[in-house]
Amino acid sequence: MRLTKYKTIDEILEDLVPVFLHHNGLVPMDWTPARKAVMFSLSEDFAERLILLVTNLSQKVIESVYVSPSHFIKAAHKFQNACKSLHYDKQLVLSTYIDLCNAAVIRWNVEANKIAEDVCNFIFSNCTPKVREEIAYLNSLTRAFSEAIYCDDHTIGGDICGPIKYANKTLLVREYKRLRPVELFDLLAEFEIKSIIIYCLYDDNNIAVDLIGNLTQCQNMVNTLQKYYIEVIDEKDQKHIVTEEWQLQRLILYLETWLKRVIVYYKKLSEQKKYELLFQCEFYAFKPLFDYYNMGWVPQSYDIKTSSSEQPKGIKLREKLATLTNKEDIVQCTKAILDPRL
Repeated sequence: MRLTKYKTIDEILEDLVPVFLHHNGLVPMDWTPARKAVMFSLSEDFAERLILLVTNLSQKVIESVYVSPSHFIKAAHKFQNACKSLHYDKQLVLSTYIDLCNAAVIRWNVEANKIAEDVCNFIFSNCTPKVREEIAYLNSLTRAFSEAIYCDDHTIGGDICGPIKYANKTLLVREYKRLRPVELFDLLAEFEIKSIIIYCLYDDNNIAVDLIGNLTQCQNMVNTLQKYYIEVIDEKDQKHIVTEEWQLQRLILYLETWLKRVIVYYKKLSEQKKYELLFQCEFYAFKPLFDYYNMGWVPQSYDIKTSSSEQPKGIKLREKLATLTNKEDIVQCTKAILDPRL
């Protein structure tokens, strides 16, 4: 969670290249064949919509309209990846890229400040060994549900904020604020939860979170979890606090049931419908901001093609990366993939 704005492309790359390499050379959310197909399609419509959005975007709007911070970072990468095969003014691409990354920084500051203000009024529940396991499972389950409804892209649904020092502990907040995208899944009209926010206090000073909402330490954090506080917002915007173990178990069971329903629904879709859903997720990520500016969020076309007959440069670079074995060559190719100037 970065709290100071980026001034240069090089500062962004310094943060982003290790994230890319941590995922073994695969940009998060781009590893499936369907994702690759979507990358072919993210051309004029996607790029122009983001350029127009950023042109109008103010700090006040970023602070007041929720899009997860990590997803701004992902969108910046996807935007510059699309622009590698388009013919936009280079300075426009660079300024849009930096503005998207700094929108993430603005949102991280908003979340961090709100968390610092809110937690002072919370009464955290203590963890028994059994509750630790259940909280850890709920954390994974909530992310899995977000990935299921957004085609593997959990940061559309929410984010991880932290680590934040609080009460001599390390606070991590898993905020999943967009768990009911009825525009994407009709069946979610029956789903009763809009958001789940899980506050966890750990006795662990080694916790780290990358720019795209992933924990980056390999150690098991379950045994260091000391206290928790959980907010659930229902479809009527009523807040429910989970304090008892039976409430926690009921929430887990409810999410498990709905995760299975979503997976069954998704598997029944045709391949074309799955591609269209992937397209929709890319644009739906910015629906709150598109709605604010009356821009519309639905893709104009679902054609799997680019603006030219050539294979996009971003795809070529990924295929090249897959053949490399020398560490320095891998790092340089990674920089070429992530750098909007190249």
